[in-house]
Amino acid sequence: MLGIVQIGLSSILFSIAIKRISAVSAILIAVIEPVFNPIWVFFAIGEAPGANALIGGGIIVLAVTIASIINAHRRE
Repeated sequence: MLGIVQIGLSSILFSIAIKRISAVSAILIAVIEPVFNPIWVFFAIGEAPGANALIGGGIIVLAVTIASIINAHRRE
């Protein structure tokens, strides 16, 4: 059941929604979503991520955001 809901339903909803958003938004959502998994776990069951996980996640989010913005400006 978890596989159907967690992967199947989310993939269906993402494929429907991707038609309505920009390419930059789609890239950001697809790449950043796994980084936020520890935060969702914290909200759901209270398991706090460590400092290294938070720092690493912040670096990834910042790098993906900057790279996506730079690529979007180059295409324009």
